[in-house]
Amino acid sequence: MNKWIVGMLAVVFLLGMNGISNAMEEKDWHLEVTPYLWMSGIKGTVKAGGQSEDVNVNFNDLLDKTDAAVDFLIVADYKRMVLWTQYDYFSLSDDSTVKVNGQPLADVSLNSRNHFLAVAGGWKFDGPFNGSKIDVLAGVRYFHMANRLRINSIGADGSVNITAGVVVLRPSTLLFAEKLHGRLRFNPTISIGGGDQVWTYELQPQLQVNITENVAARLGYRRLYYNYNGDRVNFDGSFHGFMVGLGVMI
Repeated sequence: MNKWIVGMLAVVFLLGMNGISNAMEEKDWHLEVTPYLWMSGIKGTVKAGGQSEDVNVNFNDLLDKTDAAVDFLIVADYKRMVLWTQYDYFSLSDDSTVKVNGQPLADVSLNSRNHFLAVAGGWKFDGPFNGSKIDVLAGVRYFHMANRLRINSIGADGSVNITAGVVVLRPSTLLFAEKLHGRLRFNPTISIGGGDQVWTYELQPQLQVNITENVAARLGYRRLYYNYNGDRVNFDGSFHGFMVGLGVMI
């Protein structure tokens, strides 16, 4: 990770934690923790060793090979200061046997672990509509993939780390406020950024439904795009799919 990005991440985290600590003492703070399911597929182009391969895998294909998955959103705000974090993890495995003329030639297994982390901090501003707000944030987006390929008794490991500084916008607008008593909000997340060998953007339109004062559901769609030009591997594509979550607000 570049030093300036590590420094930015540390500043954002420490400012956020300091604000949350002070807010807890003054009782003037809010916290949302929302686990969710991201029904993601992958579409893009991978280039390695002078070869190019198109990748188009839907959620059902990935689900069959998924061993574990964790997705959650955390938003903490104190007065107008906001700390936002989103994390996704999934591990995949696939085993197959290569056959020639109907006879087994080799056993092949692939294991892949993938981490997506975004952390940003900033300020909440009043929006143009009644009851609307917009969070303007700056932070870091990090992606780590670790793969292990084994053919019979021969194995090989490889990993890639992609880090980008990002600007994040999170507008929040009440929908049908009078009829639904303020229970429904349009609360998308939009981000764009880049680093030494990468640029990335995210489009995440969401509806937030306040079921009670302390429980809210989220329903939306997420597209996370990367254009990465590494030393050995290039990737141009996106992770995309519907997402649904149920969270607690304090």
